Amino acid sequence: YVDAERSLVPNILEGAVGRGFNVVYLPRGRGDEQFAEPYPSDRVFVPEQALNGLQLAWHTQCVLTGSGTMAREAACMDKPAVSFFPNSLLSVDEELVSDEKILHSRNSTSILDYIGSLSSNDISPDRSRSKTVLQEVGDITTNLIKNEINRE
Repeated sequence: YVDAERSLVPNILEGAVGRGFNVVYLPRGRGDEQFAEPYPSDRVFVPEQALNGLQLAWHTQCVLTGSGTMAREAACMDKPAVSFFPNSLLSVDEELVSDEKILHSRNSTSILDYIGSLSSNDISPDRSRSKTVLQEVGDITTNLIKNEINRE
C-alpha cells in the first residue's frame, strides 16, 4: 500500500548500515527485496522463510515497521518500536505514540537517531510485570485446587 517512491526503507537501510547497525529486513513483497540487494547479507539479512515475529522482536534492539502490527507487539513487550506508517494512524497507535511506547516518524534521520540513542536499559524489557502475573496466576490456581479439594 506504499509505493516505492514514498518508501522510507531505502533511506533507513542505507542509514542503518552506515551507522553500523545490523538489520533483519522483512520485505512486504511487490519487489521490496530489491532494497536489500546493495548490502551484504551479514548487515542486512533477508530471511528465506517466515520467522517468529514475537521472538524476533524480543531479541532485537528496536522494531521498525511501515505498518503497525509488529510495532504494537514490540511496544507491548516494552521493546523500542518505530512506525513509519505513511497514512493516518489508528487510534491504538495514536495512544501508543502518546504514551511514548512507539515513535512515529516519516523522517529516516530522526528514526536512525532514535535507534542510536537507545541505551541497554531501553532495549532490555522490564519483566517484573510478567513475574507478578505469573505469581498471581499461581496463587489463583492454588486456591482453585484447594477449594476443589475442600468441596469433596
